[in-house]
Amino acid sequence: MDRPAGQGAIPGADMAADATADWIRRPAVAFACAAARVRRMVRVADRHVFEQAAQAAPRIAA
Repeated sequence: MDRPAGQGAIPGADMAADATADWIRRPAVAFACAAARVRRMVRVADRHVFEQAAQAAPRIAA
């Protein structure tokens, strides 16, 4: 959208398009980051549960 003024360019249109893209992009990026954090926490929790179960298995069997 880089057109010189006078060739059909609307003043401020580029800035408005960039602001709109940021307005859409930022929540999407924030959501993706939050989803990644949740997946990481679930992996850590699952690993912790499996480690606890592995430690408890010999005691339960005895």
